[in-house]
Amino acid sequence: MSNFLIKNEKYNIQTMNLIDLCAGTGAFSLAFEKIGSTIVFANDFDKFSKLAYNINFKSHNFSTININDIDVKQLPKHNIICAGFPCQSFSLAGKN
Repeated sequence: MSNFLIKNEKYNIQTMNLIDLCAGTGAFSLAFEKIGSTIVFANDFDKFSKLAYNINFKSHNFSTININDIDVKQLPKHNIICAGFPCQSFSLAGKN
């Protein structure tokens, strides 16, 4: 169940490094950590998300940098990037 195919190559998700953007309290981080992946970087702009995330994951690298200001060249090596759903009270999605 933890293996998947991309272009006929088999990958083991348990050995993969994850970046969790718009992480909130860490739902994606929790799910991937439970199957053995390593969370190498997490980010959310909201300072209260950082407080909650740090309670749930004391050793993860979490930042509150604006996602538009993240230098992708500085991100740790990773295999998977995921992003949480927009927080409707903060997101600009749909207002344009």
